[in-house]
Amino acid sequence: MPSNMMRLTAAAATIALTVGGAYLASGLRYVVPVANASTSEVETTAGYQISIHDTRSDQGTLVILAFDNQDAFDALDYKNAAGYLEIPADAVPLRVDFPDLTEGYHAFFILHDENGDYELNFEGDLPSEGYAVSGTNEAEGAPVFDYSAVAPGMHDLTMRYWLP
Repeated sequence: MPSNMMRLTAAAATIALTVGGAYLASGLRYVVPVANASTSEVETTAGYQISIHDTRSDQGTLVILAFDNQDAFDALDYKNAAGYLEIPADAVPLRVDFPDLTEGYHAFFILHDENGDYELNFEGDLPSEGYAVSGTNEAEGAPVFDYSAVAPGMHDLTMRYWLP
């Protein structure tokens, strides 16, 4: 049976590894190629720069929506989106720019529309297509506008897939 000293040493080592790992991870960054798509056709630092990672294939399109209000975000209403961009899907990291969105906070939703129907498809309760949401949403819950809204600047969004 371990002694109290062994337990304290193990706890201290665990904390040190966790803090050290978090510090190391905070310095890691994806190397994103020059903008493959943008609303202005030119890479910029104005407004939002969204880097998209971990798209599982180059099949279909990526639909990128920027929302400035909760009702449009909750309904994923592209007609009332503050920004909209559609690009071919690619399995490499991509960057899209929204240089005109410089005021206030916006929530971003990205859909990997693999079948071209412009819907986030489900099999039962699980999405069958990939998506990404900005901000600090729970991985298992529905996206919440207040947790998704982010200030202008550089943001990394990772595509999430629930089914193969």
